Order: sequence, then structure tokens, then C-alpha cells
Amino acid sequence: MTIGLKEYNLKRNFEKTKEPEGRPEFSEDGLRFVVHHHLATRDHYDLRLEWNGVLLSWAVPKGPSYNPKDKRLAVRVEDHPLEYRNFEGTIPKGEYGGGVVMIWDEGYWEPDVNVEDGLIDGMLKFCLKGKRLRGRWALVRMKGKTGETSDNWLLLKEKDEYAKDEEGMSKFTISVRTGRTMSEIEEGSDEKFIKNPFNKADAQLAKLVRTIPEGEDWLYEMKYDGYRILAYVEGNNVRLITRKGNDITNRFYPIGSSLLDLAKGRAMVLDGEIVVTDESGK
Repeated sequence: MTIGLKEYNLKRNFEKTKEPEGRPEFSEDGLRFVVHHHLATRDHYDLRLEWNGVLLSWAVPKGPSYNPKDKRLAVRVEDHPLEYRNFEGTIPKGEYGGGVVMIWDEGYWEPDVNVEDGLIDGMLKFCLKGKRLRGRWALVRMKGKTGETSDNWLLLKEKDEYAKDEEGMSKFTISVRTGRTMSEIEEGSDEKFIKNPFNKADAQLAKLVRTIPEGEDWLYEMKYDGYRILAYVEGNNVRLITRKGNDITNRFYPIGSSLLDLAKGRAMVLDGEIVVTDESGK
């Protein structure tokens, strides 16, 4: 069951913190989730799942892991307002949760069970469709010790095509929303909310594996040799950036012009390879 936003509001002084004030609201295009990287008194991650107008929230000290063998402690904390999924910035020192907050992952989630029953029974299974977290996961409530007041759960990755033999998360150190590091967020701490900027993203690099991945989320292509490029389009602006961060937009002006036509006014980021082929495609 949801806790509601009374506790969230009581813990915060909104004249000092730039976090959003708590009020229930509902999204119209599916259930949202967000994972915040929160560098407060203790470095941790916060998993937040939209339900019944709020974000159900768990603090995960070590963060999520793609390895089904890893059992990550997840402490249930107060519900947060749905608007909190857009919060990225610095909470002032001395305030509740003071420290730097990054939007580490975001997307949609689908419960595999009745959510209200799962919260009561202590077993919540669900599918995440994020930019970094994908596939099936489970939250399982731990049996509390005598006198213990914390609502402790375990966050588990279920075995599916996304599961790995490693935790696979520590390599992600920038915001999925703004491309900023924790230190860069701290330097811009006077901003209340961050919109999708014309910034940067991670190139999706190939990884050597022993078996071919299965599932509908995989496609296969020929190996091309060329320039690995991240293309950023916003309004009438386009940038072509190499993996090393070099701007080569002027060298490939026709490609940039074509991307503006493709975007039709939409903002987008494309990850691809610039190659030159002959008439036979070689």
C-alpha cells in the first residue's frame, strides 16, 4: 500500500530545498520509474516506482545489480511526489537528504502482480524498461528482527535475457537526462529542474560474448569501419561528435543537413557509424 506524501512534506523545508512539494498526480502514458544516484551522508541509489499518484521509494545502498546472485538491500522510505522524477540538483547541507542527486536511470515499469497485494505480502515482481535497467526484477521484504523499525527489502534481478554474471552498473557515472557527472551537477546546484538539454550521451559499445543474445530486443548488423559518431539534433542545430569528443560537424555538413530533415523539428540523439561504400555496398 502507498504511504502517502504527508511524511515527505513534513521532512522538508521547501523555502530552502529545491525539491518539489508533494501533491499526488498521475501520468497519462504508462507507469514511470526513476533511479536517483544520491550522494548524501552515505552514497546510495533510490529506486522509485510510480503507483497510485506517487513514487513508491526504496533506498538501495549498493545500487542495483544485473547479476541474479546479488541480493541488494533496499530500504523502503517515504513515498515521493511523481514530479520528483524530474528532480536533479543539490539539496542544501543541513536539510533532509542533503547532497547531490542525479537522474541515474528512468523509463517505464510494468508490475507482474497486484501491486497493493505485493506491498502487503512482501513480494513485488515487475519489468523495467529503462535506459540502463531492463528486464524482470523483484523486491522481496526481509523478515524483520525484534525491535527493528526499518522496512527492509531485497532488490533482485531475475534470470532473463538481460541478466549478467557481473553487476554491470558501476560503469554508468553520468545522468541519463543531462549527461552530467555528480560534480557537474553540484556546480550547477542553483537550477531547480533540468530539461533535456543539447548535451551528451554514452555510445553504445559492443561487447564480446560467448553466445548470441536471444530475445526481441536484439538486432544484428554488419561490422563497418568508419567514424563512430553521436549525432545531436535540437531545433535548427546539429552536432556530430566522435567517441573522443571531437566535433566534426563541418567535415560532414551534408549528413548534418539530412539529420535536420529527418528530425522534422524533434530533438534527438543518434548513435551510429559514418561509412563510405561503393555501388555494391562494400
